[in-house]
Amino acid sequence: MMKDHNPSATRTILLLSATIISLIAQGFWLAPDRFLSVLPTVFASGNIVPGAILFAVALIIYLVALQPDLRGMQQAGIQATTLIAIQTTTATGLLLLRGATVSNGGEAGFALSGIITLLTAIALHFITRAENKAPTSSLEISSGSLDPALEPANEAGGLKEQISILNRRIEAEKHRSTRLTYLNELSRQLEAELEPEVAAQLAVNTLEQVMDCSLVTLLMHEPEHRQYLVLTSAGALSNNLPPGYRQDQNKGVLGRTARIKKTQVVNDTRADPDFLDLHNGQLLSLISVPILQHSEVKSVLEIGSEHPDAFTPADVTIAEDVTTELAIAWQRYSYHQRLRELIRLQVGDYHAAYKED
Repeated sequence: MMKDHNPSATRTILLLSATIISLIAQGFWLAPDRFLSVLPTVFASGNIVPGAILFAVALIIYLVALQPDLRGMQQAGIQATTLIAIQTTTATGLLLLRGATVSNGGEAGFALSGIITLLTAIALHFITRAENKAPTSSLEISSGSLDPALEPANEAGGLKEQISILNRRIEAEKHRSTRLTYLNELSRQLEAELEPEVAAQLAVNTLEQVMDCSLVTLLMHEPEHRQYLVLTSAGALSNNLPPGYRQDQNKGVLGRTARIKKTQVVNDTRADPDFLDLHNGQLLSLISVPILQHSEVKSVLEIGSEHPDAFTPADVTIAEDVTTELAIAWQRYSYHQRLRELIRLQVGDYHAAYKED
């Protein structure tokens, strides 16, 4: 059983054969004295006709060897066609010059044309080798060539995937822009002098809007009772909390947050032994952020989701930034309250002194 020939080796043999035939044809044309004994009486017109026939055969073999490149109109095929055209024009031009001159310079013309032919053949060889080594697509296919019938489908699938990625990026950017808008608005609102409960409600509502969560709760510390009292909450699961709910300061993830004084992230509450289930197993992810004042935990912000692994590092950063803004707003309100009280006392003392006078 015959084995298939290597396409590259076959192409090299064809190029070599075409080159030899082309050189012989140019010899008939440009150095007839060397070839008179070969076909002395076959053609009455001399060696022009056999030279033309051989040259045409050489061109046909060149075209057969380069057929894959020419059919696809690839860059290598265009370059190869240009080299063949240069060779043909050079040989024809030298033939016409030889017929027009009285000097016997055919051998020199044959030498020049032969060098051009050899250079053309070498260039074609390297061009076709480079074309064979070039990858057929931007992806490396390790298991062999791709079925041509599947290429349009693969290209369409790749385009759909790129469109899908682009759409996801656009949606992510929209979500990010919406978050920034809400957070900037919250920061602007907290700059005003607000009651602590009002500021807390604004912060909780904003977090419930910008984060994919089911519950946002703010609990205030009551040192005298050693408990945390729910100050405000928002979200779909907020109704599960009983009114006036209090929690021991040492229990739950909240207790751990208060002890460590650092943000706690629970990706799966079912695997956390400290978690207190108040929502019938619905709360599966949790962020717990302490709000410090004078190095003491004043309150704790908790954000919960019904999905495990729901929160990203960006979500944690947003929660911490909001608690920082809230702590500053509370301090500002407390400062203004003390300032007003001080002014009130001073005014009262002034009036009392005025009456005595």
